[in-house]
Amino acid sequence: MLSSESADDALEHWLRALLAHARVNQGMGSALMIEEPDAPGLDCHQLILDAAASLLTRAQQRGTARADLTADDLVQLVVGIALSTARREDAEQPERLLALVLDATHGRPHRSE
Repeated sequence: MLSSESADDALEHWLRALLAHARVNQGMGSALMIEEPDAPGLDCHQLILDAAASLLTRAQQRGTARADLTADDLVQLVVGIALSTARREDAEQPERLLALVLDATHGRPHRSE
């Protein structure tokens, strides 16, 4: 499935699925970000990070994703979108925000002057 897609398509597909999951399971959103050793969602959090890392690394190796981006960055951004748009009336906002994240994934790092 994802392994047969291009690196970019696989990463995008997975991030969209993560966003949908985090929005449907809103109470799980913050649990997905917990990294404390005894936290109940730690195993789930690690599986999500591992999947994100695998897909991101694949895109980075092909030169289509920013080298300075981490799996944790992506998960935090997507879960943040899910949490911040949970009670918004604009049903298209999560998709617009995810599109911004996807665009930034391929962009160049902002350099301070």
